[in-house]
This record gives sequence, structure tokens and C-alpha cells, in this order.
Amino acid sequence: MSFLVMKGNMVGLYTVTSVFGLGLAKLFMDQAIPSVGLSGTLLVIQALDHRGVPRGASMAAVVIDIVSYYAAYVLALCSALGIVWVHGDLTPLMAVPAGIFAPLAAAVPMALLWVSRGRTLPGWLKRLPFIRPALRALGEATPATAHDVSLVTRCIGLQLAILAFDAATLLFRFYTFWLPMVPGLILARREARA
Repeated sequence: MSFLVMKGNMVGLYTVTSVFGLGLAKLFMDQAIPSVGLSGTLLVIQALDHRGVPRGASMAAVVIDIVSYYAAYVLALCSALGIVWVHGDLTPLMAVPAGIFAPLAAAVPMALLWVSRGRTLPGWLKRLPFIRPALRALGEATPATAHDVSLVTRCIGLQLAILAFDAATLLFRFYTFWLPMVPGLILARREARA
């Protein structure tokens, strides 16, 4: 979604409000229907098709979205592990799943960029039923846009901002869970001392 906002020639076609609304709808779909981000991506593709966005541009937006999403998660994971390690609290229970997840998550954007350049994946991967339609669709992505390093970097920043807002929401939720109890705790403490 950030592709539409970042790419100057696309902003003129839509109001910022409509693009913002589509972005929120995508985030909602990704959260409400757990499908590794595919539900929101399918919603965006359908919405862009209805708005008359050329297929190459919408598929480039999908490539950029998925690449920036996974790259942001890998960066956030590495940052979190670094913080935990510096504090001396890193355990194998944290490191092993992260060590498995990080290469897999890094492989997804690399494979997408590989395919969007017109290259092919190994035969065993292409035989998976859900991969074939995705490969056909990704082959339609406009390569110049899908590989714009500046655009992808800015989109990674936006994805990191989404992760930061998610973390802030969880922190806020933690505090709001306990906050209503504070007056009762204060009053109970005062009465216990009396």
C-alpha cells in the first residue's frame, strides 16, 4: 500500500484518504483473517483492479508490500534479539525459533524479487499448487518499480512504524488493563492501614 503513497505518479490518481482507507482495510484483513498477509494483499489487488490501476503497477505494489513486510519483521526480530542479548537474557528458547524464522522470512522477499526479475524458481517449488498462480501474477509486476531500492527502503520504514504502533498498542492495552484497578488498590491500602 505504501507504494501508492510513495510513488509520485500514482498519488494524483487517488485522494490520500482513499489510499489511507485501503491501507487500513488491508491491515484489518491481515489481522482478522490469519493468512500470512495474503487476505489483505488479495483485498488490495482487487481494490486496485476496481480503481483501474494497471496490473503491472498493482503487482509491483504487492511485491514491494510483501518484501518490505518480511524485511521489517527480520529487522525487528534482529533488533529485539540484540537488545535481549545485550541485557544478557538471550536463551536458547528464544534464539532457536528466531534462528529458524529469520532465514525463512528473509527467503520470501528474496524469492519474490528473484521471480519479479523474470527468473524461475526450482522445479520442486513450482509444483506446489499455491505457488503457480502466485508466480504468474508476480511475473506481471513492473520490474523498474518493484526493484526501486529507495521506494522499498521507505516502505520498510513504514512497515517498521506499523510494528512500533502494534507494540505501543500492546503496551497501552497492558496499562489500561491495570489502570482501572489503581484507585481500588489505593483505597484498599489506605483502609488496611487504618
